[in-house]
Formats: sequence, C-alpha cells, structure tokens
Amino acid sequence: MPNSGRSRFSVRKELANEAHETINGISAIYFDGRKDQTRVLVEREDGHLHQDTANEEYYTVLSEPGNQYVAHVTPSSGKAKGIARELTDLCRERNSNLMAVGADGARVNTGIYNGCIRLLELEFTKPLHWFICQLHGNELPLRHLFQIIDGKTSGPNSFKGVIGKELNCDFTCKPIAAYHPLCDKTQLIDSDILKNLNKDQKYLYNICHAVQTGICSSELASMQPGPIHHARWTTLANRLLRSYISTIHPTPELTRLVNFIVNYYAPVWFRIKSNPICTDGPKNIFL
Repeated sequence: MPNSGRSRFSVRKELANEAHETINGISAIYFDGRKDQTRVLVEREDGHLHQDTANEEYYTVLSEPGNQYVAHVTPSSGKAKGIARELTDLCRERNSNLMAVGADGARVNTGIYNGCIRLLELEFTKPLHWFICQLHGNELPLRHLFQIIDGKTSGPNSFKGVIGKELNCDFTCKPIAAYHPLCDKTQLIDSDILKNLNKDQKYLYNICHAVQTGICSSELASMQPGPIHHARWTTLANRLLRSYISTIHPTPELTRLVNFIVNYYAPVWFRIKSNPICTDGPKNIFL
C-alpha cells in the first residue's frame, strides 16, 4: 500500500505541474471530492516522528468545457467553507475569471445560503452559473413521482408505502412472470460506455432491455439488485423493474412507475452518460 500511495502522489504532482503550465485564466471549473487514506508524519511524545494513516478530503478540480485536469486540493474539512477557501485560492493563483462552477447535487455544494458555490459567489462578488451534475438532477423526478404514488421515506433505506416495503426482498427467489412489455424501442449505448458502467448501472441497462422486450435471461433473473438507499436512486429503479417482471398482475401504480423509468428516467440517464460534457446539458434534457 505505501508504494501505491507514493505513486498516486507522484501522478497528482506531475499532472498538477503540467496543468499549471498549460491552463491559466480558467473561466469554469468542476470539482468533486472523496475521502482517501493518506500517509502522514505524526510526532510522538518523545519528539520522534513516525508514519501513520489518516482520512483526508481530496477534491479534484477540472477546467470546463473540455474536462481538463487542473489540480487536487485538500481542504481542512469537508465543510463548505473549507472547500470554498481552497477553490478561491486556486482560482486566484491561476488568474481565473470565474463564470461557472460545477459540482454534484450535495447540499454542501448547493446550499442557497452557505453552500460552497454560494460562498464562491460571495467571495468573487458576482453571480456564477451553476453546473450541477445532471445524473443527480435526473433522480429528482423519479423521487418526486415515487413519493406521490407511494409516500415518503421512513428512514435512510426504507419506505412507508406498499410498493416500497415490497422492494426490500431477495429477488433471486422470485421467478419471472409472464409480464407485459412496456416499450418496443430499446435504448442502445456505445459499447465503450457500457463496459465502463458499474454493476448497478449495467443492471439498469439490462433490466430496462428486459422490460422493453419481454425477454429476461436466466442470468439476469438470478442477480440481486443493489440495496435501497435514498442517496442511490438507481438501485430503487432497478428494484422496481425487477418487481414488475416478477409480478403476474402488477398494480396500476407499479406500472406507472415502471413506465416512467423505461421511457424517461433510464433513457435520459444513459443519454447523460453518453454526453457528459456540461455544454451537452440542454441536448440531454430536451431532445
């Protein structure tokens, strides 16, 4: 593990040096963060130093459009003020005329009073264009429709309504029913994009194909969808579709939700995945 940590640091430093030489005057940035284990030097009581590991927040900053690497920053915490301070320093160092900022839809980024992007607006004393992750935005209509039909959540991974309660089950024990296909036009995506999808995303693609064609392979039927969590609505969509193809007489409410997923939610999701550049936003949503 120490070698992997050293090589990761070296790659970051090399990319940052290259970006510093080639990218200046940034007008739009996109940032995304995660916690990562990092080797640190800790001073003992006897004054000697020893190596230890600590979880630190790392944020990758890209220049948009073009998805060009700019830098990694390490804020003192994952709170909005710490992130905004690091981004402000970086933009000023690069002589940036910042006009747009992109991030995921987490509240720490998008809070209207104390979110990171709002703090950047206050720091630069001007409004900025907000590029919020389209995949996160695409989850909102599904969430809204589900709560209208089945009620609100009762916890981080549970629901109050009849449909939601039935989704927390072992679908590998549920046989495929003689279900009615809901759409005759399957959404095809490029093979390079398909092979880079994670397990839940590939499941969504394949289960949509099954619902649309009326044909579900034994391999897909034997797979268990990922667990429900209200921060991951793709797994909810997967479980709704799996529930539909194992139900002989689905309720109108379940059918309505599945129709929405295969005709709107999933096509837009894969369109965004195929066209991830921020300037593709209108095309992804309105075409």
